[in-house]
Amino acid sequence: MIPLPLALKRLVPGYARRWRMRYAGFMAEVARAAPGLRYGESECTPWIERTEDGLRLHGFWTERENADAYDMLRPDLPRDLPRTHFRLVKDYVNRFLFPHMRPDLKPAGFGVEQLWGFHGQHKDAIPDIPDATARASPAPSRRSPARSSSIAAPSLASATSAWRATRPAAGSWRWRPIAPATLCWRATLPIMGSPA
Repeated sequence: MIPLPLALKRLVPGYARRWRMRYAGFMAEVARAAPGLRYGESECTPWIERTEDGLRLHGFWTERENADAYDMLRPDLPRDLPRTHFRLVKDYVNRFLFPHMRPDLKPAGFGVEQLWGFHGQHKDAIPDIPDATARASPAPSRRSPARSSSIAAPSLASATSAWRATRPAAGSWRWRPIAPATLCWRATLPIMGSPA
């Protein structure tokens, strides 16, 4: 496949309309969330802050792939959403409003073809199960009953002794402190403070 510049792709009739249709669910969630967000940066790291409770989330600057999506969707995105923070807002919607580990959450009212911008977990979720009884019941166990009863959890004492048997001998390793700068996401700053 030959990569074409976005400006050239926009000349194809219906191309932008197709993007808007595919991202309809994502754009609806961004439009719902954006009025309650502030955008900024500190120490070369972008952040968004919810105005209702002051929750501030730090993340990454928008890279080329997400910048292209922003440019295609720009006419339908909130006016105050800066291009530089689009990836962070996308992560906010995908990871905070609709966490991956919640198979019961997904944007309502949109078909799978309208959920571009979301992850696969959001496109195949519990609300998509047609049978209401199956939706309400927990998933069946994949373990056989005979096998699951024969597995015993190790005791704390046996786990501790196994760890002691596998750790390096005293003096063969060295503790390396981690600088506070490495404890949060850093897209543009190098990791600093680890001694050689």
